[in-house]
Amino acid sequence: MEMYSIKDLETRKENKCWVVKINNEKQHKALKQYFPNIWDYNKESNAYIVDKTNSGIGDFYYYSNISYNKILFNQIKELNMKEKEIIGYKLIKPEYEEAFKKIVNTSCSFKNNLEYGICFQFNSPYATYAKKAGVLDIWFEPVYKPEKPKEVIVEMGSFSLTVKPEGIFHKNEDITSYVKGIESWWKNDFNSGNLKFGVKNYDCLIPASNIIIEKSGCESNQTKLSNWLFVYEEYLKIKQ
Repeated sequence: MEMYSIKDLETRKENKCWVVKINNEKQHKALKQYFPNIWDYNKESNAYIVDKTNSGIGDFYYYSNISYNKILFNQIKELNMKEKEIIGYKLIKPEYEEAFKKIVNTSCSFKNNLEYGICFQFNSPYATYAKKAGVLDIWFEPVYKPEKPKEVIVEMGSFSLTVKPEGIFHKNEDITSYVKGIESWWKNDFNSGNLKFGVKNYDCLIPASNIIIEKSGCESNQTKLSNWLFVYEEYLKIKQ
């Protein structure tokens, strides 16, 4: 997807106005901060002309590609970043570390060694110190919360399953209830996470990774119980 800056939109391209497609009132407010002359928000319309002298509102598909430069809200660099959640900051250059340590009077390391290369988290006192010292936007760059994948492919051996927010699919068939049933059976009957039973006063303990399912639905190939449990865990993550 091609990206454009606010500066790009301030000038007509090929002498044509820009038309931006938005999805909600929040996006309209963000756009209006940069282009105050756009029309007021109307929930019945999803497209707004962005121009210094011209204005308009309507359906995005009403505007022709011949007469207008049509883009989506998320194609605007500055606004696309604002839509994302900042989780922390990392050093732009490693040589800034020593100077920053002097500002905050600490011997702690700031070598982008936390998750996602973060030096310190968004709500950390260090972020406040850096902002007050005027170096947050000079020495550091924001780290955004990773976007959730739209789908995950899980290999089961001889076949694969597709996990989406709306369900778990084998080819085009929704098998969410089937996978949920396997997970419920395992959790309710063997809540220790292992198959455990006694034989002549001796315990037998079998982990899920060692349990083989000979047939699952229309698939007659062997699969591991642990793989099915993993599929359900991925489903719970992606649908949140």
